Amino acid sequence: MWERLPLTSIGLKSPKLETLVWGLVMVGLQLYIVTPIGTDLITLLNLPSLNTGIDKLQAFPKGYLLLLGIVSGCVEELFYRGYATERLGALTGKIELGGCLALIAFALSHLPFWGLGGVFFTLFGGSIFTVFYLWRRDLLANMMAHAAVASIQLLSISG
Repeated sequence: MWERLPLTSIGLKSPKLETLVWGLVMVGLQLYIVTPIGTDLITLLNLPSLNTGIDKLQAFPKGYLLLLGIVSGCVEELFYRGYATERLGALTGKIELGGCLALIAFALSHLPFWGLGGVFFTLFGGSIFTVFYLWRRDLLANMMAHAAVASIQLLSISG
């Protein structure tokens, strides 16, 4: 609001059927391709596992983990993919560079809780969201997909 720019300047636009379709495509990519490959790469590269973070989250009830997945997916997409990508792209004159810088910041923000393995995993998975955002500029599809994937993954580790 203080920038006096429309919400479309950060990829928020009226949802269409393709928003839902692309969101579901990204959920499938993340769950069935990116997650297994990312998990295998963490092991192959001998990076620390995600178990420390997983162990901490197992103590929380399923409702909390569901809410955490929805909120974190939406907020992270809004700030990293939408706002940071667009503003860093405007600052540098290259939207792709803005996306890369925002992706690095996004991955590093996971370091305190998830450790180095989590940073790698987030960088790998976040790259799919970043490429999709740069291609389609449909932040709502990103938010829906990220929230769904995060919720499913968090609920799968609940005790």
